Amino acid sequence: MLVFWPQRLIYLAVPKTGSSAIESVLQPYADIHFKNPPRLKHAKAGTMRNFRKLFSPLDPAEFEQVAVMRDPLDWLGSWYRYRSRKALEGDENSTADVSFEDFIDAVISENPPPFAHVGSQFRFLCADGETPIADRIYPYTRINELFTYLEKRLGISLDVPKQNQSSNASLSLEPSSLSRLMKAREAEFALYDQVEAGFHCQD
Repeated sequence: MLVFWPQRLIYLAVPKTGSSAIESVLQPYADIHFKNPPRLKHAKAGTMRNFRKLFSPLDPAEFEQVAVMRDPLDWLGSWYRYRSRKALEGDENSTADVSFEDFIDAVISENPPPFAHVGSQFRFLCADGETPIADRIYPYTRINELFTYLEKRLGISLDVPKQNQSSNASLSLEPSSLSRLMKAREAEFALYDQVEAGFHCQD
């Protein structure tokens, strides 16, 4: 998470949405950079309500919050690939010996095993409600729109890194598995459809 104090702006680092690359570009201009621990780096939209002492005498509500959201299936695919890396071999969080189908079933189960604990973009952005707390949510597929807005909002010029296009490819699922996922995470898919349509980024 990055805080731009004079501009009353907060960038929320949603995991698996290019947050590390985004922060590497924006960090030199930020007044506050939560790099560690992960629970602060990836502080949710609702977390700002608990930072009243930090932001005193300002109200956290005075800060605009911006974030990036990824297609839910692609987002889960990124988690799956990330946890299949060699560094996690033998760890309870590893997906190296788990099929993508089984991973998805585990994610939406009532008691997900450790490797399937990945959270939810919807809960990250909406806290305990149904409406996003973040003011602006940009789709991962059009992340350059975020940089364009930030250049204007912060009055800076950014050297935007190229996206790794290979990371955008979603892993395939059987239709029945995809149907179960979309039913289990209906609100998240609906929110992403709105984000893709530009509903949460209109001026």
